[in-house]
Amino acid sequence: MGATLASMAAAVAMADTGERIPAYHSEPPTGPLPATKDPQQYAGKPEVQRVYELAGKIRPVLYQLPCYCSCDKFAGHGSLLDCFVDAHGEECSICRHEAVFAYVQTKAGVSPKKIREKIIAGQWKKVDMSPQALANL
Repeated sequence: MGATLASMAAAVAMADTGERIPAYHSEPPTGPLPATKDPQQYAGKPEVQRVYELAGKIRPVLYQLPCYCSCDKFAGHGSLLDCFVDAHGEECSICRHEAVFAYVQTKAGVSPKKIREKIIAGQWKKVDMSPQALANL
């Protein structure tokens, strides 16, 4: 009783994979979302700057995705979006890889639910983070 839909979904996913699924929102946002940090403040870090730019374009999608660096435990994040609302994404390559994966999948027309399933399956680990690949997004 009292379990949220997200916690129930996480419990089911955990039962399937045997590992804990980090926090995420199972439904699209119903209200306004916070802005991501201004990418311009990362002008000296091209990869970070580009990922913050991309993250800002898909905030409703990131809101529905878990982050596998476990920032939900140590930083209280509720989804991957929180990593880019604060400066955590600057320091964490896991967050950046997942955000780029989500951006590419979103542009290919994949639903947030399917993107979440692919992230849980670890497909984000294969994303190309080379400067050329990021510039072409």
